[in-house]
Amino acid sequence: DTALARLQPADTVVVAPQIPGPEGGDTLAEFERRLAALAGLLRDALRCQVVLVTPPPGRSGLPPGAPDPVRPWAEAVLRVADAYGLTVADLFTACHTRPAVPPVADGRLTAAGRELAAETLARTLAGGR
Repeated sequence: DTALARLQPADTVVVAPQIPGPEGGDTLAEFERRLAALAGLLRDALRCQVVLVTPPPGRSGLPPGAPDPVRPWAEAVLRVADAYGLTVADLFTACHTRPAVPPVADGRLTAAGRELAAETLARTLAGGR
């Protein structure tokens, strides 16, 4: 495939999948299958390290104990990584455990969230997870 050829030669490919909203029509199972197919293709065809990035939380300021609507999608990314032996940059957990400033506002990463995403990815690539 021409698009795949543009990635060569690559030592590392980072995949931060977009989480479809309700209007996207994707089910969690369809998302997970598509991500698994992409991850397997990249790993096998390019023979490089593939790093999957979990999505950030759906929104900041959820009451303690309230389920985050993005958690199932983050868990799907982790399952795919586990199944293929891939590295994960776990932005979802980092957003829930690290920042004092909300990393997400109106469904988008804030400046603090983008900094945390860059830091999480850099730490993962350096092996410090």
